[in-house]
Amino acid sequence: MNAQSGLFAFGATEHLYLTFDLTAGADVQEALRTLAQAGNPATTDMVNVVVGVRPSLWAEVADAADVPADVHDYTEAKGEGITAMPAEQHDFWIWISSAGMDACWDWAKQVIGAFGSNAELSSEYRGWGYHGNQDLTGFVDGTENPGRLEAPQHVAVPEGKPGAGASILLFQPYEHTKFNWYETSIEEQEKAIGRTKLDNIEFDDDVKPLSAHVARTNIDTDEMSVKVWRRNVAYGDMHRHGTLFVGFTNEQWKLEDMVDRMAGADGVHDSIMNFMKVTGSAWFVIPSVEAMLKFLPEDDED
Repeated sequence: MNAQSGLFAFGATEHLYLTFDLTAGADVQEALRTLAQAGNPATTDMVNVVVGVRPSLWAEVADAADVPADVHDYTEAKGEGITAMPAEQHDFWIWISSAGMDACWDWAKQVIGAFGSNAELSSEYRGWGYHGNQDLTGFVDGTENPGRLEAPQHVAVPEGKPGAGASILLFQPYEHTKFNWYETSIEEQEKAIGRTKLDNIEFDDDVKPLSAHVARTNIDTDEMSVKVWRRNVAYGDMHRHGTLFVGFTNEQWKLEDMVDRMAGADGVHDSIMNFMKVTGSAWFVIPSVEAMLKFLPEDDED
C-alpha cells in the first residue's frame, strides 16, 4: 500500500487548503468519486494534490481493511481552564500546491464544480512559503521532521495493519492574535520557542523553559523521540495571518498528545499560545493510493 505522493512533494510555493461538507441528500458515493478524481491530476495540470476524509465518515464508506485503527474526529482540546483549540471538523479536505497560484486556482475551481450539489465549500486557506522554511514567527519550521527516506515509515500506517498506507492529518490554523510577537525581544522569542533564532540551535534541557514550544511538542517514549511529518506554511493577510499546522502521522495519539501538551492539559501551556490562537482544528484520514483508486471510475485510472 502506498501513501499519497503529494505528502512528500516539495518545491511548491503556493498552496490552497479546501474543506467541504456533504449536503443534505448528497450522493455520497458520487462525492467520493469526485474526491478521488480531485486527488488524481494529470502531470500537465502542474499541481500536487492530497485528499482526506473525516475519520468517522471514512469508517462508514471504506473497506474495513482501509480504515486505520483508533482514529476519531476532533473534539476540543482544553487546558488550564481555557478552551485553547476548538474543533472545526469537516467531511473532506483537499490540499492543492503548485509553483503558481494560477494552477492551484484552476484545479480548485474545477473540483468545486465537480462536487456540484453533493458537497459545499466550508473553508479555504491560501498558504505561501515564507523565507524558505520559516513560519511567521521568523523561526525555522519543521526542524524535527524525519529525513526524506525515513519519512514514509513515520507518515504511513505500516503494512499488515488496518489502513496500511494511510496517514492521519491534524489541520490547525494558528492565527497571530496581535503584532506583539514582532515587538517582543529576540531573547524572549527564543525562550518561547526553545531555539535560537539566527542559527536554529535547540536550547539545552537545563535552560529550556518547560513552556517552550519545543519542550511542549517534542514527545519521547522509551527514550525515543516520536516523529511526525510537518508541512506547515504561512497564511493570511495583514489583518489576519499566522501558520497553518499541517501535520501527518501514522498513529493519531502522537499528534493528539502534542495538542494536549500545547493546550496545557498537564498545567503548562505552550508559550506561543500567548501570541496566537487556534481558530479551528480537524482530523482527517489521508487514504492510501489503493484505497482511493477503489472510488475512481475505471476510465480515470489510466
